[in-house]
Amino acid sequence: MTKTRGFTLIEVMVTLVILMFGLLGLAGLIVKGHRAVYEAYQRYQALTLGNELAERIKSNQAMLASSTIVPGTPDNLSIANLYAAGAPLATPLGDPGTAAKWNALTVGHTIPDCGAVICTRQNLVDYDLGVWEGQLLGVAETRGISNIGGIINARSCVEGPLAAPSPPNTYRVSVSWQGDMPTTTPTSSNCGIGLYVNAATGAVDDATRRVVSIDVTIFVPL
Repeated sequence: MTKTRGFTLIEVMVTLVILMFGLLGLAGLIVKGHRAVYEAYQRYQALTLGNELAERIKSNQAMLASSTIVPGTPDNLSIANLYAAGAPLATPLGDPGTAAKWNALTVGHTIPDCGAVICTRQNLVDYDLGVWEGQLLGVAETRGISNIGGIINARSCVEGPLAAPSPPNTYRVSVSWQGDMPTTTPTSSNCGIGLYVNAATGAVDDATRRVVSIDVTIFVPL
């Protein structure tokens, strides 16, 4: 008569240990996958916002004909320079503590609503930057009184005209945000530099800053 023999307790425990290591590896893979999806989503949102302002700058060029440009001289009063002055590297747009352009548009109403009234070119620049800052702050999606849309700690800048080898009259629109973990320090722009903190150490760490930049070459009359 053949005896049947089941699993011993040691065999069961060894099997459980092997299964546990396998599940831990799978859990780590899932976490990395979620992190990659998060980073990709943030980057997509930043690119969308950057492209929107780039298109606003290009569409506002039609107002150059009414400016005081002197042919053959630097276009210091050009539309693009006004955008760069309104969102400089030193004080990027998107600070929720001030939200200067957005509040001027929606609270103080010192910036006219160019979607409803005829504006000067400066008004239109301020209006574009105000709307853009609102999007950086996530006002497109709210829960109660809190803005929950947009990207994490978004800051944005316009810089230029860029030096060679960039084409003449080229400006750079940059959007920076808080990364999930340190990677490499961005080099395309200094927009938002010194504003992002490493969650693990609590210290300012530029390696947690993420940046996307879009170069816009504008038309300037000769």
